[in-house]
Amino acid sequence: MRALRAKTAMGVATGFLLAMAGCGESAKDSQSALYRFAGADQCDLLRAADPAALLGVEIDPEPLRVYGVCRLHGKQGPPAEWPTTDLEMRVDPEHGVPKDFDEFWEREGAGVELRGAKREQIVELSEIGDYALWYPFPSGQGLQLHAFWGGKNILLITVVGAPVDRAFPWAKQLAKNAVAKASPSISR
Repeated sequence: MRALRAKTAMGVATGFLLAMAGCGESAKDSQSALYRFAGADQCDLLRAADPAALLGVEIDPEPLRVYGVCRLHGKQGPPAEWPTTDLEMRVDPEHGVPKDFDEFWEREGAGVELRGAKREQIVELSEIGDYALWYPFPSGQGLQLHAFWGGKNILLITVVGAPVDRAFPWAKQLAKNAVAKASPSISR
């Protein structure tokens, strides 16, 4: 009986390995889908915006990816000193999205303060999604831009290591492009 269990377990393990080898492409597709929002790959959108020109550094060819976030960063120096650009796109159907400044502050105010920014520094934008705003970092070397649309869709762009006067128009254009690219595929 023990030999039969061992043989069965080995057969199952061998079958699993063969199935995984044969499904390598679908596993890759599955991982790729994890990093896509409404058919748009965040890293493709971020690369198209040319973060190397914005940051003035060579960008590492390997992005850092965590679920709906893509981070493109400089190649030189320790990670804590990398100039970076992040693009996050996700859906929050359970909690919805902020529709005005007070709702934004209630939801995201602690994060704004963690970045060292103040409520008074936040600037609302009218031309991106249904509701958007941005704020500079106190260092003058970065910003965050938030956009919300369709009652559930969230976009967040973070720039670290570029002067705000260059980073803001860059982030604003990226946000417009990303929302437009993702919007046709999203059922509202």
